[in-house]
Amino acid sequence: MTRHELRTDPPALSAVAQVWERQVEELHTARRLLAGADPGLLGVRVAPVAAGFLDHWSTTLGAHGVAAEEHAGAVRALWPVLGATDLDAALRLGRLPDSGPWWSR
Repeated sequence: MTRHELRTDPPALSAVAQVWERQVEELHTARRLLAGADPGLLGVRVAPVAAGFLDHWSTTLGAHGVAAEEHAGAVRALWPVLGATDLDAALRLGRLPDSGPWWSR
């Protein structure tokens, strides 16, 4: 490994982002299925409670979907930051031998 080679693994970060993106798809699918449910089929006594239950879970799934999208975006945005940090650290480390002994600084 050269001193300028980045140590962060972009395929691993990409895989993590893809996991979050799949989670987003699954949450959106579940939310669509809940939206298609008809609580009225359960009868007059149960329908209002079932409707409240479905609304609550639809809202919860929506919030989790937004959070998963944010996580995926954050992971994707992380690689350039880590890459720049690693490159900067590698360059600074590479300049140390040229700057003389530590006690002379």
